[in-house]
Amino acid sequence: MGNSRLLKFRAWDTENKKMGQVTTLDLEMGGVEYQVEKSPFRTITPLTSVELMQYTGLKDSKGVEIYEGDIVKFGSIDSMPYKGSVEMRNGCWTAKINDRQNMILAQHILEVIGNLYMNPELIK
Repeated sequence: MGNSRLLKFRAWDTENKKMGQVTTLDLEMGGVEYQVEKSPFRTITPLTSVELMQYTGLKDSKGVEIYEGDIVKFGSIDSMPYKGSVEMRNGCWTAKINDRQNMILAQHILEVIGNLYMNPELIK
């Protein structure tokens, strides 16, 4: 058998301001079910009320899964680390540093420090 790729998503509920792991994604009915960490309950909401973030298949240097929309820091010049938001660009997972610069993700030098929805101040 060939390599299999694990497809996982998390969702930012734009109305309730909650981040959760997607348990069910129904494209035909236009709904998503997600579960907030440490909660026994699942929330069902329309796809139009969430921002979906795909798992990149990579983990940072501490073993934290890296998702689209995460803010990561890596490398440094004069003790100033680069920071960027994770996005898909030209078929590769990259960290967008600014409007003109993207770096291809390299997991051994990355650390997830937040995400665009819960910590937007980290990327400014």
